[in-house]
Amino acid sequence: MRLIDLDLEVYQGPFDLLFTLILKEEVDIFEVSLLEVITAYLEQLAESDSADWESLSEFIVLIGSLLHVKVRRLLPGQVQEEADEISPEQAREQLLARLLAYQRVKGAAGYLRERALDQCGRLTRPSPAPPASRLCALEDVRPTESARELAARMRALLEAHREPDTQHLPPMRVELKRQLALLRSMLTDGNRVSFQDCFGQDEPLLQAVTLLAILELLARGELEATQTIPFGDIHLRRLRSG
Repeated sequence: MRLIDLDLEVYQGPFDLLFTLILKEEVDIFEVSLLEVITAYLEQLAESDSADWESLSEFIVLIGSLLHVKVRRLLPGQVQEEADEISPEQAREQLLARLLAYQRVKGAAGYLRERALDQCGRLTRPSPAPPASRLCALEDVRPTESARELAARMRALLEAHREPDTQHLPPMRVELKRQLALLRSMLTDGNRVSFQDCFGQDEPLLQAVTLLAILELLARGELEATQTIPFGDIHLRRLRSG
């Protein structure tokens, strides 16, 4: 996010550092005027030539989270909290979890953007164009009020409908059940397997079905999967016999 230099009574410096200090309780949020922070950001936004929507969205999320934490801490301690309410400490933990999730999604989006730029010069093989059809002349169209004749004409049109030509597509049949059995045979208890090494050279459709099989085994508790970077290699380990 674009840095904002703040000049407050209790803090001078970038906004992201202030946000971190508040979360670590090194700066009391009661001593920080969030209105001044918002005003400073709006002044900086007004001076820029173009709007940075990504920076603006992130700022709204951060300042909204700080407002939520401050409002909850301002509530009197004697008020009985409802069952669905959470404490300021729990709100701070949820905020940190959301920020971590946001960073992961932001990293994945950046990776996809780079991949799109790398592949922008490539074209997929188009399917053959359908044969051109010509409509008969309007004067040759004979109207009818007979429901039977209309049904016969509609039936003739449906029978004349041809299935789409799929000759340009590679023939492949992949079954989820087969990939489940393959994964179970490859993995022994405690053994780790690399998805890239085992399935990296397969067709995209086969890789997709294999990922569905992995998700099925994860849901059943038979498998453990780890991925250190977004869209990186997946390492699999069998937890128990299925």
